[in-house]
Amino acid sequence: QNTNDYPWIATRIAGLEMKWPAALVNAQNVNNVSVTGSGTIDGSGLPWWKAYWTARAGEVDGIDPHFKVPRPRLVHIFGATNVTVAGLLLQNSPFWTVQLTYCDSVVVSNITVRNPHSPVHAASSDGIDIDSSRNVTVDGCDIVCDDDGICLKSGRDADGLRVNRPTENVLIRNCHVGYAAGMVVFGSETSGGIRHVRISNCRADGDCGCVARFKSKMDRGGTIEDIIYDNIEADDVREVIGFNVNAHSTTWLPEAFRTVVPAEKGTPVFRDITVRHLTARHCQAAGGIVGAPAIPIQNMSVEHVSIEAEDGGFAIRYAPGLRLMDFTVNGKTIEPPAAP
Repeated sequence: QNTNDYPWIATRIAGLEMKWPAALVNAQNVNNVSVTGSGTIDGSGLPWWKAYWTARAGEVDGIDPHFKVPRPRLVHIFGATNVTVAGLLLQNSPFWTVQLTYCDSVVVSNITVRNPHSPVHAASSDGIDIDSSRNVTVDGCDIVCDDDGICLKSGRDADGLRVNRPTENVLIRNCHVGYAAGMVVFGSETSGGIRHVRISNCRADGDCGCVARFKSKMDRGGTIEDIIYDNIEADDVREVIGFNVNAHSTTWLPEAFRTVVPAEKGTPVFRDITVRHLTARHCQAAGGIVGAPAIPIQNMSVEHVSIEAEDGGFAIRYAPGLRLMDFTVNGKTIEPPAAP
C-alpha cells in the first residue's frame, strides 16, 4: 500500500506516454501470456482513493488532479501478443483494473471486477481499458466499479496523435456492468482512432451511469467509426445514450503535454455508429445525441430501441445523417429534427 514500493516505469497512462508507477501485476513486451485462474488479485486501494479525493478537495476551479496523484494499476499488459486474462476476481484496484496497451490478439473472459463506491469512491477504477490495441474479445465479464466499466481508448492530444495507434477490431459480448460511470465507453482518449467495434448481448443495471457513452474533445483528434451496439438490456441506469464532446476539459496536465493541437489535426470525428435492439427500463434519463458545430455526430442509426425514463426528453443536435427507426421514449416515437 506504499507507492514507493512500485517502481516508476516508462508506460502509457490515460493516453500519455510517461513515467508512472508499475502495476501490481505487469507483463511487458512478451508473447503468449496468460493471467488466469479462480483466485483473487486484491489491490488494497483504499490509501490511494483517499489520497486522490484529498488532493481534489484542495484544488480550485474544479481542476481534476488526475496526474498529480500517482496510483498503481492492478494488471497492466503492454506490447504483448496472444494474451488471455480469464476467470479471476479482481478487486480494490488503486487505479485502472485491467489495462491492455499496444496489444494484439487478446481474450478477456469471465473475469469479475469489484471496486467499491461506498463508503469511499474507488477513484479512476475502470474495469477494463482497451488502449491502442487490436483484435480483442471481451466475453462474459461482470464489472462493478467507480468509473467506466469497459472503455476503449487510443491516446490523448498531441502525444496520442504522435503515437497514432488505433484501437480496432474489438468484440464485447455477454457482459454485465453494474454500478459504474458507463457500460461500454469510447474515449475520452481518442487520438489514434477507435474503429470496428461490436457490442452485443450485454446488460447494464445497478445505477450504471450510461449505457452507450462517447467522449472526446477539441485537441484530442481521432476518428470513432463503425461502432455497433446490438441486443442490449438496461435497468436502473442514469442515462442510456450520451455524448460529451468537451470531456475532461478541467484535467490538470504536466507541462510537457500541454501542446496546442491545430484544429485540422485535433478535431475528433464521430461517424457510422449504430444502436439497435436496446431495451431500457426504470432509467433516470434517456440522454441524447448531441454533437457540436465542429464535432457533429455523423450517420448515426438508432433502430428498435425502447426507453422508459423519468426524464423522457431526448436531445438531438448537430447529428447530420441521423436515422431513427422504431425508437420510442416512454412510448413516444422520437423523430429526427427537420433539416435546417
